[in-house]
Amino acid sequence: MVGTLPVPSAAATGREQVYLRLRLDPHTVAMVEMSYAKEVLTVAAQRIAPMPNVPTCVLGLLNQRSRVYWIVDLPAMLGLRGLEAKAQSYVISILQVDSMPLGFAVQEVMGVLRLSPEILQEPWKGGKDQLSQYAQGHVTVSEAEILTVLDAKALLRSPLWSADHAR
Repeated sequence: MVGTLPVPSAAATGREQVYLRLRLDPHTVAMVEMSYAKEVLTVAAQRIAPMPNVPTCVLGLLNQRSRVYWIVDLPAMLGLRGLEAKAQSYVISILQVDSMPLGFAVQEVMGVLRLSPEILQEPWKGGKDQLSQYAQGHVTVSEAEILTVLDAKALLRSPLWSADHAR
C-alpha cells in the first residue's frame, strides 16, 4: 500500500473532523488529525537504515522518492510494546507539522474516521504514562472501545528528538 492520502474538503465533511486511525498494538487504537497525514506506505524493513545514538524507539532513516525521513516505532515511543523486531515490512504514516515530516511505524493503518468535534472528550487528567503525554483527547466508541486522539504537533516536537535524549 503506497500513496498520498486525500484530504476531504471542509465542504464535503461539514463540521466533522477527519482522523486517520492507527492500530498501535492489539488493544490500542489511536487517531491523528488527517490534515497532518501526508502519506501512508508499507516498506520492506531492509529499506530502513538503522542509525547509532538515537532513542530506542527510532528505527532509522528511510529514503522515499528522494526525501529522507526518520522512522519511529510509534507504539514504543508511547510506552506500549514495540513493533516486531524482525518484521519483514513496516506500515508507516508520514505526518508533517509545518515543514517537519516524521514517519511513524504502526501495526496497521485502519482507514479514516469522521467525527463531530462535540464528541471529542478531554484527555485523562494526571496521566503520567507516555501515551497520555501525547494525547489531545479521546473518543468513547463503546464501553469496550476508547480511541485516543494523538496530538501530531506534540509527537513531532517531542523532547525525544533533542540531542540530550539520544541513546
